[in-house]
Amino acid sequence: MGEERWLAIGVYTEDEWRSLCYAIDREDLFNNPRFESADDRLQLWQDLEFEIERWTLTRTAEDAMSVLPSAGIEAVVIENIHDMVESDEQLAHRGYYVDAWHPDRSVGTLKLDGVLPKFSKTPGEVRRAAHTIGEHNEYVFGEILGLSSKHMKKYQEDGVFFESDMHQYNVDKRSSGRKNC
Repeated sequence: MGEERWLAIGVYTEDEWRSLCYAIDREDLFNNPRFESADDRLQLWQDLEFEIERWTLTRTAEDAMSVLPSAGIEAVVIENIHDMVESDEQLAHRGYYVDAWHPDRSVGTLKLDGVLPKFSKTPGEVRRAAHTIGEHNEYVFGEILGLSSKHMKKYQEDGVFFESDMHQYNVDKRSSGRKNC
């Protein structure tokens, strides 16, 4: 299945065990006394996983998932982030991911998790990506904590807190975040 692709396979009965072995062309596993009972298979799960992995490595996760249910075996692809963002029809239908701008124009637009509860009267929205480091320094340290510009500059030079990079993004510090959190 390749790197970072996983398939969950559910085998609970002896009939399902037999069906799995035949579906993956490994009748020898079904006839192997080491894997005779469910308890044996549970104790030797790493050996069994290795044998099943040999079969899964020769196909995509989707191909493996399509073969097993037709043999009566529960199987599902464990989605990675690419699957979820690009291919998951249910997440797309629910509008789970949204595009959000980032104040650093070199970053551009990001795809983020949207607002999960979908309320009809107050749907909520994501207006932008996360704030940049130091974006609200002037507001927090100056207006809220009452530090003078002189003290803020000194602390900044001493590395006490990060300097805001908002000037390079051509975004107004005062309006870029507090109302859009």
